[in-house]
Amino acid sequence: MPYQHKRHHGKTYSRTAARATLLAIAIVSGCATPQADLYQWGRYETLILDMYTKPGKATPAEQIQQLEATIQLAENQNTLVGPGIYAHLGFMYTLANKPEKAQAAFEQEPTWIGILALCALFGCESPHHDHNTAMARAKPRSILVIPPLNNSIEVYAPYVFLSTITKPLAEKGFYVYPVAVIDHFLKENGLPTPAEMNQVPLDALRKNIGADAVLYTNIEQWGQKFEIISSRTVVSAQMRLVDTRSGELLWNAHAYAQQQSNDSGNGWAGAIIGAVITQILSNAQDLTPELSRQANEAAIRHTQSGLPNGPYRQTDPFVSTERVSAEQTADPTQ
Repeated sequence: MPYQHKRHHGKTYSRTAARATLLAIAIVSGCATPQADLYQWGRYETLILDMYTKPGKATPAEQIQQLEATIQLAENQNTLVGPGIYAHLGFMYTLANKPEKAQAAFEQEPTWIGILALCALFGCESPHHDHNTAMARAKPRSILVIPPLNNSIEVYAPYVFLSTITKPLAEKGFYVYPVAVIDHFLKENGLPTPAEMNQVPLDALRKNIGADAVLYTNIEQWGQKFEIISSRTVVSAQMRLVDTRSGELLWNAHAYAQQQSNDSGNGWAGAIIGAVITQILSNAQDLTPELSRQANEAAIRHTQSGLPNGPYRQTDPFVSTERVSAEQTADPTQ
């Protein structure tokens, strides 16, 4: 659910908070290139988040209903179903003990890897990469997202991140393996924690899953932070995309977004009130899913340092420039 506007003494508080959020993203990530969506996503991101953080709210039956509705909507609108949705539907049918429907759903997924059989999605167009880049040499078509390492104190941070990473990667033109299915697959194969998953050799991931590239993520900060007369909600993560054949680094970025209270021009009293309001709103509603979505979108679609277009995004080809330095993408509050 979108963040709701709240009023305090006749003033729209969220307008200031929204400006602070957008400013923080702009400082870190610059302008992101707007692109029309390739796929229909429905509530896929929310379902992934809920199955980890609110399992009673995201039963297999509920997810099946929502996923089937998304697929039907895509059919009605003559659009494509987002990568991972059919596999996630098959996963839910498996949990619901409906193996025939699970098999039918898995077979609709563009990539099939043991639980899934490999096939092409849109043909074999060449990605639009600058020929001097590692991406041009590797020509990855598929990305496997490994559950993030979590250096924050927020237990659910990796799952919030996972729920918001598929769409921006897929909309850049890559097949993205279904994150919840992969998480379950790795756990069932003796890797119960992200730390262990991150240690799996690249050649093993390529052989057993078939991914061309792997996205590794290190969550640095996540959640609300309280300061003297203000508070802010922060999402900060480092991402690395690595070629499964050579081990070469293909792309890296710092995903960062924050929402911060301020005094709205009313001095110390206004600052204190703003911090209190932000704390109340943050306790009532977790702001990190939306901030994670914004941070990932900004990092991946950055006009200078963003991820180059993949083979299934043939419009607005990426213009190669040198990546923004680490100093330019540092936390602006430090």
